[in-house]
Parts: sequence; C-alpha cells; structure tokens
Amino acid sequence: MNKFLNWIRGEFRRLPERGTVVIAIIFQGSLANASHIVDVSATATSDVTATIPHGLGRTPVEIDLEPRAALAFPLSQWFVNGTLTNSTNAVLIKLSTANSALATRQLRVHIKVPHTKTQ
Repeated sequence: MNKFLNWIRGEFRRLPERGTVVIAIIFQGSLANASHIVDVSATATSDVTATIPHGLGRTPVEIDLEPRAALAFPLSQWFVNGTLTNSTNAVLIKLSTANSALATRQLRVHIKVPHTKTQ
C-alpha cells in the first residue's frame, strides 16, 4: 500500500499502489480430472505477471489461452512463461501496452496435464 490516503465516506482508506491480476476459478483442477480453468484479468497496465496455482501436481503439457475481451486482448498480448511454469503454478506474462487492462475477464486459461489412469 502506498502512503496516500483517500477520504471516502467520512473515513480515510489507503489506496493501492498499483492494480492486481485477478484470477477467477471456473473449474478447480485435481489429479483425477487433469484440468484447471480460470479467467484472468489485469486491473492495471503495469500488472504484467499472472501466477495461477493449478493444483494438478504435474507440469502442464498444454495451456490454452482463450481471449474473452475482444478489445483488451490484442493490447495485452498474454502468453505463457514456460520457464516458470511448474507442477504447482502456471505463469503468464503480458505486455504493458497502454490501456491493456481496460476489460475484465481478458483471458480464459485452460491448463491440462495427461491423465494418470491406465487401462
């Protein structure tokens, strides 16, 4: 939090120094279903990293990025950071282009690992 205060409804409240990346879980992943689905949106242009805890226990073999907001997605240019993605988290990076955080639910992310069931 920064040191600037804002007068709202008769009380002082701290304003955040910058926005955050919001991750909304659509479908909770597990080893049994081998899939995890979330919506991602940055609330400020300066928010360039989204770390998504997926709970799948293995490094994903496939991460699909589905644009949700036609106007914001071309500006933000989200992509997967394969170096930092592991068995616990999937990491996305976006450009800090002006107005790249205009829309909510900018991106739907489908994280998949191979099934462990054998026949």
